[in-house]
Amino acid sequence: MTDEGETSRDQPERRPDLKFTGGRFDGLGFPLDGIQELAKYQKLVIEMAKQLWAEKNPGRPLPENIADLVRLRLVDIQPGSQKTYFASDPAPMFPGAPTLRELTEDAIYDLFDSIIKHNFKPLEAASPGVITAARAIGSGFTGEEAIAVRPERHDEVRFGVPQHRELLDALRGMRFERSGTLVGILYNLEAANKFSLVDGQGRTIPARFTDPTVWEALHTLHSRQDVADLIWIDCDYVISELDGSVVRISEVREANMFGKSANPWAVRLATFAALPEGHADGEGERTEVFALEAALEVLTSISGAGWNEPAIFPALDGGVRMEWLTENSHTVLTVDNEAHFYAFHLNAETDEEAIEEPVGASDALRFVERHAK
Repeated sequence: MTDEGETSRDQPERRPDLKFTGGRFDGLGFPLDGIQELAKYQKLVIEMAKQLWAEKNPGRPLPENIADLVRLRLVDIQPGSQKTYFASDPAPMFPGAPTLRELTEDAIYDLFDSIIKHNFKPLEAASPGVITAARAIGSGFTGEEAIAVRPERHDEVRFGVPQHRELLDALRGMRFERSGTLVGILYNLEAANKFSLVDGQGRTIPARFTDPTVWEALHTLHSRQDVADLIWIDCDYVISELDGSVVRISEVREANMFGKSANPWAVRLATFAALPEGHADGEGERTEVFALEAALEVLTSISGAGWNEPAIFPALDGGVRMEWLTENSHTVLTVDNEAHFYAFHLNAETDEEAIEEPVGASDALRFVERHAK
């Protein structure tokens, strides 16, 4: 044990991780309506950890427990503009290295510091998840309320209402490059390697490309619009951070048929393709063409057979979720971004469950026929 005010190697001096100051945070205790500000910071920590992992491990999937590695636990609150202390998994990424949480919090500090100094390059390089989470920090502050990172040190930075306003102003003028799949109707194909794509939300997106084989593919698709006027394109595009909408397609790598706009399922799935990464309050991932095509095959077959039609939703982790809910049963069929199916059925009367991983659309349809048609 150590005397009060004394520290040991096993019990280093504790400094607050964050400091909340001003307004609600200057009173006795921690305001209950301020807890959400801690949750917002936790969300930013998780999203920044994902970004750092992806940067340091290109091509590798995110660890399933990445949120656990940086999950913060509030272990102490001290008076004096509400200093908060956190505990988290202390394990480093490799021996002798900083922990993922330490790396993450350094990156968050650098992000806030750059915004305060009107240097928005780190923000421009941030992932959609980080941008969405950063935008939430300070959104609930009023007056002089602020969050201080590395409080009571020479390099403390404070992020309050003015800084949040500057962040939003900067984002309104930013455009971000993304890569992925878009679905829409092809219009105005020109010999100058230009065309327009009308997406699932009815927005006309100007597009251009450089590969001559793409012009040939698009010309063929344009001539076969009686077969399928909706097409998918694998492309680089630019989004507006203000609302996540696609404002320009800068390059096209591949294109092919998707479906007919007369098919309501194809039109609905096209709207899923138009959803940006970070939809659903920052939680949603983009839905890729493999999931959309597999879901379209299943849904079109269900309608053609006259079976009960499901409600459909974009899955938060990418893919499409199809759901049948009745008074006596609940059936869910999900297809992920790699076109793998997962099926679940619950009979509410008998409490019997069925869980399967159908192989392909035909197998998925047999599961639906047994449990939900």
